Amino acid sequence: GRYTCVPKTPRAFAKTVRLALMESVIFKGLLPKACQPPPTPQGVVLRGSNNIPVQAGDQVWLSVTVERAKSLQTPRHGEWTDQRTFCLEFPGRVVETLTGPFRARISHGSLGTFLWNPVLITQALSTPATLPFEEQYGPIVIGDEVLLSANQDKVVPLQFGHGGWSTRMSHGLGRFGRVTTIYQRGDVRLDVPGCGSFVWNPAVIEPPGQGCVTTLCAQASTSLDDEGAALFLLLLLGELRCDGEEAAEVAA
Repeated sequence: GRYTCVPKTPRAFAKTVRLALMESVIFKGLLPKACQPPPTPQGVVLRGSNNIPVQAGDQVWLSVTVERAKSLQTPRHGEWTDQRTFCLEFPGRVVETLTGPFRARISHGSLGTFLWNPVLITQALSTPATLPFEEQYGPIVIGDEVLLSANQDKVVPLQFGHGGWSTRMSHGLGRFGRVTTIYQRGDVRLDVPGCGSFVWNPAVIEPPGQGCVTTLCAQASTSLDDEGAALFLLLLLGELRCDGEEAAEVAA
């Protein structure tokens, strides 16, 4: 009889491609980046009361009287409102520092996020420790990269009254986005690559170090984009088998 050599799919090639995709899509793209060291604070360093340094990410206290706060809080630093009075009693988080004039945008949780004259800041502490209003999702400052929940059933109701819901936003679930704005009520605008820029309720942000890889991969697999295609390719490559023989003898 006549024998014909039929080459099989090389095991090494399939394994190499599979590992490369896992490295790119899962370990670099989908695993929580919150496990990485905290980012270096961005923005200008301001000077508070008694010339203390103040930068983005700091916990701060504005321990001054209402009268002094009103006198130093000029329209150029942000209009005074009665809601600000309550902020003088509790610590906040500097989420952004600005110039022209020097101002500090400070988050006070449910009390609001306001621009302040930095000379009103009497104490500043550079620490990632959470404040009471940050216990659910950790400290957030403008420029941070945060992970959105992949659970749409949980997210949609939470968006009511916090920017609303659009079907386009579903493509951002289970993905990382960069914080570009923190609004007065605490809502955040995130720029999510491949999804767009939307306003989100901070309650839909995963806590630091959280995020199930299986859930994130399942979410990515439903998206008709590069991540989804790569995950399907991973599954396909996983089906490739080779018994180690270089060829098979097939009798003619």
